[in-house]
Amino acid sequence: MADNCETEAEHENNVHCLMIVGTATNVGKTVLTAAICRLLYRDHGLQPVPFKAINISNNSIALDNNAELSRAQYVQSVASSLAPHACMNAVLVKPGAPATQVLVNGRPLPQDQGASLYRNTKLLDDTINNAWEELLRHTATNRHRTTADTRRLIG
Repeated sequence: MADNCETEAEHENNVHCLMIVGTATNVGKTVLTAAICRLLYRDHGLQPVPFKAINISNNSIALDNNAELSRAQYVQSVASSLAPHACMNAVLVKPGAPATQVLVNGRPLPQDQGASLYRNTKLLDDTINNAWEELLRHTATNRHRTTADTRRLIG
């Protein structure tokens, strides 16, 4: 496998990874990532695949299959000219009272399973890795398929 590839799917799809990090919340990581996705797609002919392993947000959008995706990853998928996919956001944590809701690949977990996911790091790692692998498979087979809404938003 290539030096920058960690999984077989990354190697098979010639994936190069770029990580965007910031020092705090609300510092522009999402906007910067969307801008980079757009530049890579439009100016360089590359197909970026936005992925956020864990997101804590109450801002989500329902996809065609009724799965939920955070709005941040939805905007990034639009910038990438990819149809949004729930695996772009492996774990979505929606804080709330009286309970926090945990979604895995867009689907809510029962309350007791959501709490145990964070106590079991192996399970959390497996969940995130499985979402990444599924997203790579999905984008490899649907590379140039976008929804009409996505095309309109991209311009």
